Amino acid sequence: MLAALLLLTSMSILGWAASARYDIMFAALVMCALARELSRPRCGPAALVLLAAAGLIRPEAWVLGGLYWLWRLGDLDRRGSVLYALLVAAGP
Repeated sequence: MLAALLLLTSMSILGWAASARYDIMFAALVMCALARELSRPRCGPAALVLLAAAGLIRPEAWVLGGLYWLWRLGDLDRRGSVLYALLVAAGP
């Protein structure tokens, strides 16, 4: 009981708990993008929009979006490549 009381009064523990909700939203958006890509391979813009939304929470999603763009670069024409690049740049 004493340990639980000390944890509840610690401001750093409360701060970590409050910031963890953003990590859950980030993970959910990245997993939705992954599920979208796995259910319909090369779904493209839908996955990038989800990664751009995740990029508003944590910047690691920018890297994931850029890697996805590079992976799809060989399959796209010039117009599609520019569209995907704009979607990748929307997050930052």
